[in-house]
Amino acid sequence: MKVAGGVAAASVAAGNAAAAGGNEEYDVIELGPGETRTKTLSDGETFENVLIDITADNASFNINAMADDWTIRNVGLRGNWDSFEKNQVIACRVNSPDAEGHIENFYFMGNENDNTYPGITGIFVSPRHRGTLHIDRVNIQNCPDNAIYASAPGNPDHHSIPGGNGDVHISNSFAADCQASNFRLGTDGSTLKNCVAVGGDRGFWGFYNNPTLIDCDLSGARAGRDIQAGAGWETGAEVTVENCRFDDARVRKSSLNAIHGESVGSPQRFEPSDVAGVPLSAEDAASGSGSTPDPSPPEEPDDEDRSIDDVWRDDAANHLELEAGSGSQAVEYRISGLGSAETGEYANTNPDDPYRDGITSDGDEFEIAGYLGGYVDDFHVDGAITAVESDATVTAVVNGQEFDLSALEGVGSWDEDETDGSEDDEGDDTEGSDDPDRLPHALVIDGREASEPSTYSFTVDGSVTKAERMGASIDDEDEIEDGTVRGAVGNWLDAYWFEGDITDFRLLGDAQVHLEYDARDE
Repeated sequence: MKVAGGVAAASVAAGNAAAAGGNEEYDVIELGPGETRTKTLSDGETFENVLIDITADNASFNINAMADDWTIRNVGLRGNWDSFEKNQVIACRVNSPDAEGHIENFYFMGNENDNTYPGITGIFVSPRHRGTLHIDRVNIQNCPDNAIYASAPGNPDHHSIPGGNGDVHISNSFAADCQASNFRLGTDGSTLKNCVAVGGDRGFWGFYNNPTLIDCDLSGARAGRDIQAGAGWETGAEVTVENCRFDDARVRKSSLNAIHGESVGSPQRFEPSDVAGVPLSAEDAASGSGSTPDPSPPEEPDDEDRSIDDVWRDDAANHLELEAGSGSQAVEYRISGLGSAETGEYANTNPDDPYRDGITSDGDEFEIAGYLGGYVDDFHVDGAITAVESDATVTAVVNGQEFDLSALEGVGSWDEDETDGSEDDEGDDTEGSDDPDRLPHALVIDGREASEPSTYSFTVDGSVTKAERMGASIDDEDEIEDGTVRGAVGNWLDAYWFEGDITDFRLLGDAQVHLEYDARDE
């Protein structure tokens, strides 16, 4: 039965229908406690205008589309996804190179109680995807394992499941607060266009090959990773950005990875309603409705009109890049401040180099000192800059905007009464201990023999710090926050010293785990 347009159905059994504020009627599928259902699409099939009610405890619904020329349109999930197990609402691929798949007007709010990778994924694209997939007008949030996980088709040939190299085109969509990434692509020709990503581990992750971002706003990602290029595989990733606004981007340490293009300004869009056509509720999605943003958003000020105070962030770490003028040799600089500072990937921290860069700290006070000469140094600074000096002209690039070094003096704020010894962006390398050399136990995650990168998280009820045990290197991208560690290993290993007990541990992948109690007594 179809209910007449304009009449909302508060509770309708599966197979019945409703219309609520949209232009199209829709069916309602209501699941009971613990109930799981799966819809499987075949070649040429369309699944559309459906509201899936999973508000009952541990109810779940999966959509599998492993076929050609299929469409998922106007589908919304109402309720929280309660399970913490790895899963995906939509698992899909296009089998034939000359075929297509379409996902349009989809809404899913994930698991608001789970922020530990892995867990639920909004849309997963199978490695064997060979055709063309179009994803348009989706709103996916709170997923511990990516909102849209579409990099697997780019898996290299030596991967245990080689990719089919099909392209994926995501447009007019919103994703927020998802672990690993909000949007993730990995094949040549794949695109992210007119999309907004907010929060989470990464706004966009170009995992392999050469994906492109066009007209996007990305903001608020952990540790400034609004855009990241590359993973732990020998296959590199080169991400191209065109007319995008983001605060910071990161290239994983490899000569094979790169980001081409720069931010054109600070992000302007932060809400799903800022993207035309994105559904704002499960009912909107099912009925074919979407948002209508303000037709006249505020204009971005010209770069020359933006002051250092407009660019500097008081609630997160700032990415600071320093560069001397052309032809300069060994330009010395010093930057003093209150708060915390860390070296970036371009800083020269070689202890044997007399021209090395470094940071000294005494309580809340820090000093950055180094030398420039034909290359760039970078740092992450959370707090206030109190003084700067250099013996030649130095350009400071703050969160993507250029200033003279002297403009930094006096910028930012720092309230020492509010500090708690931890950092908001990547987490402190040492948490909860004044002397990391006294932590007794060791945990090593070894990915050198694994067939693919592994991700992990664990929680201790004591202190924990990154370590160099068994030849491990310190990876700035691994995070420590409130006793919980999150990280990933490819063909390398990560290590930690800790005290107390491990209260939770999760591993996705084939990495080996070495746990040694009282390891310092060896």
